[in-house]
Amino acid sequence: MSTQIPHHTIALVGNPNSGKTTLFNALTHLRQKVGNYPGVTVEKKTGVLDLGESRTVEIIDLPGTYSLSVRSPDEQVARDVLFGKEAGTPVPDLVICVVDAGNLERNLYLVTQVQDLGLPMILVLNMMDEVKRQGKTIDVSKLSTHLGVPIVEAIANQNVGVEPIKALIISVVKSGYKRSWRMSPKMEELANEMARVLQKYEFMTPRAAFAEGVNLLSQSKVDPKRFKDQHTNAAVGLVLERVAALGVSARTAVIEARYEWIKFIIKETVIQQQKNGPDLTERLDRFLTHKIFGWVFFVGLMGLMFYAIFTLASIPMDLINNVFTILGDWVGRHLPDGDLRDLLVNGVIAGVGG
Repeated sequence: MSTQIPHHTIALVGNPNSGKTTLFNALTHLRQKVGNYPGVTVEKKTGVLDLGESRTVEIIDLPGTYSLSVRSPDEQVARDVLFGKEAGTPVPDLVICVVDAGNLERNLYLVTQVQDLGLPMILVLNMMDEVKRQGKTIDVSKLSTHLGVPIVEAIANQNVGVEPIKALIISVVKSGYKRSWRMSPKMEELANEMARVLQKYEFMTPRAAFAEGVNLLSQSKVDPKRFKDQHTNAAVGLVLERVAALGVSARTAVIEARYEWIKFIIKETVIQQQKNGPDLTERLDRFLTHKIFGWVFFVGLMGLMFYAIFTLASIPMDLINNVFTILGDWVGRHLPDGDLRDLLVNGVIAGVGG
């Protein structure tokens, strides 16, 4: 009988279309449960990962999100789970961040936000075959050093990287994690001040308070409905006034700090190999995303779809209808009247044909 290790909750996070759910399926196989989070229609997927030697852990596949700055129900759920605010769901003991290795700049933004929480982390560079197709090479060892997290190269749809991830899980949970990216010293000071406010008035954990504090620095003013305690609103407002006194846009400062760090890392770790010329995808994109010809292609494609649906589709539809009509007539002629004939002719055959 399998048992769970002491730290047993793992959250899978990543941008939409990063291959996160494909990896979830590869890790859990058929040991999955699907439902909805309370109060919303956002799908909840949990599964069990077998680590061998009678050890299992629970994996939560969080909704795909580009950011922890909430703009949709999916992002709200992902944020609440990571911050420990989702009822009935424990704070993850480990986060596996799945990124599209071919789009590092966009994907690493979410990674920096997860870093703010200070949770143990494994970074999965998925779609490494796409990186090679693009003529790029990623220095994984150097990238791991810069980010301060272990990295696994993966091609989730081919089950490449699954075993190395399983081997890392226990050791990473035990080792902990320290945040690597930084803002300017003054902004770091204000982020810590904001975290102290949230710990004092909202009773948040230090790591959740810091992550929330950085997020609040990105706002020009505090929403009066954000916190029920007016002491919190007042204290947060005072910190934001100190940010404004610096003469910088806090929102711009935080976002730019993240991207500056990301661009530095990419410059240090991603090598663009010499290419003989644009590949097929790039050649197609020049036409399909052209400001004039792109619209021509879009309108033409929509027209083709309507023509196919309302004209071309009638050919196989009529053929299918005739086949099932003939079959129904034949069965009706060869069976006597009764419930069985009605079931087969009007139920099974007519239903499948429809």
